[in-house]
Amino acid sequence: MSSPDPGSSPGDLRAGIASHLQMIEARYPLTITNKDQVAGRTLGKTHDQRGFLSIALPLNHRAAVNGITGEVVIPEKVLDLLLQRVCQNRSNIRGPSWTLPGSS
Repeated sequence: MSSPDPGSSPGDLRAGIASHLQMIEARYPLTITNKDQVAGRTLGKTHDQRGFLSIALPLNHRAAVNGITGEVVIPEKVLDLLLQRVCQNRSNIRGPSWTLPGSS
């Protein structure tokens, strides 16, 4: 799990996720009916804006490419896959074996 953005409360973080999902709704003629579930599960795995974007961007892409409209439920399977990738990327970036060139 990633560490929280400095100065962010859980309410601020949930609002950040919600704003990303609302941006998708504003761009396309759709309504994400399980926004609260998506926000809660996302907060369980990541606590920073980069993590939120890592979830929102593929969802936005999926809506655009597939022409999704109307009431939409983000499938748990899709959300699980995105969250798994976010966590995997975080561990690769911040793992204990990570060193910068020239540092010892």
